[in-house]
Amino acid sequence: MQEEQERCAELRVMIPHATYASYAAVDYLEQAASIERLHIHIREGGSMEALDHVLRQGYHLALLRYAVEDDEHYTHYCARRGLKMEPIMDFEYSLLTNRDGPLARKAIRDLSELDKYMEILHDDFQLPGEEGGDGVRWHVNPERRIHVYERCSQFSILQRLPTAYMWASPMPRRALEQYHLVLKKCPAQRQQMRDVLVYPDKGRLRPEEQAFVDLLHKEAASTVK
Repeated sequence: MQEEQERCAELRVMIPHATYASYAAVDYLEQAASIERLHIHIREGGSMEALDHVLRQGYHLALLRYAVEDDEHYTHYCARRGLKMEPIMDFEYSLLTNRDGPLARKAIRDLSELDKYMEILHDDFQLPGEEGGDGVRWHVNPERRIHVYERCSQFSILQRLPTAYMWASPMPRRALEQYHLVLKKCPAQRQQMRDVLVYPDKGRLRPEEQAFVDLLHKEAASTVK
C-alpha cells in the first residue's frame, strides 16, 4: 500500500485569484511531475464558494480571502463545521497597473482620482451572507469597469490598456516582470485583507496537502508587498 501511495498523488484545492497561490500550485505540479498517477484539481473562486467545495465537494484545501473586519464571521463559521484555519498573510490591496501607464507615476490621494481610469475586477466573490461583492467595500467609478472571472484576462488587459488598473494582493516579482506591471501602494485605501488556508481538522495533513501548504507559505513570503 505504501508503494502504491508513493506512485499516486491526489490533491483538490480552491484558491482565490491570487497569483502567488497559483504559482504555489504550479510549483507543486513541478515537484509531483515524476509521480506515476496524478489526480490534481485546482479551482479559482471566492471564499464562500471555496468553503462549499471543502465542506460538500471533497476538496482538501481552500484558501480564503476576506476583509479583516469579517474575521469573526469566518472563524465561527469554520469552527462550527470542523475546519482548521491556518493564516497565510495579511495585506492591504495595492494598485496593479501597466508599468508605462499614467498611474505608475501618480500617487492617488483620493479615490475619486481614479474615476477617469478603467477598473478591472473579479466578479465571482461574495461577502458573508450577501449575493455578490468581493469583500472590497471601497470600489469606485461604477461607470468604467471591466468584469473578469480569471487571471489571464486581467493580465492581457493590463498589458494592452495602460489606463487600466485593478486592486491586487502582493504578487511574485517574476509575475510583475513577466507582464510588465507595477504594484503601487495607494494612500487613499487602507482596508486590511486576510488570506487564510482552511481544511478539515482530521489530524495530520496528507503528504500532498502538506507539500502544497509549504509551497504556499514560501510563495507568500517572497511576494512584493
